[in-house]
Amino acid sequence: MQRKNRTITKRVPAAPHFQSTSAHNGWIACADRLPDDDLTVLVFLPGASEPVWLGFYSNEYWYHFDSDLLESEKMAVTHWIPLPQGPFDS
Repeated sequence: MQRKNRTITKRVPAAPHFQSTSAHNGWIACADRLPDDDLTVLVFLPGASEPVWLGFYSNEYWYHFDSDLLESEKMAVTHWIPLPQGPFDS
């Protein structure tokens, strides 16, 4: 599946005080740091019937991996985590 080319309008650097995410089992709070634009990650939407999704952040919005807008007025992505490595070395 190809995504439309998107221009990166804003990068949010990692906070210099950011420490280990072990308190959240590896999940990173969006308030602390955001992933690079267009990088597919797992996202957490508390309150959703299925709270963990594949998604990506681009141009200040979160999208489902198929490019549909992921957030709504009732739900917002609060945490994300990079995808794990595959089961074999490449």
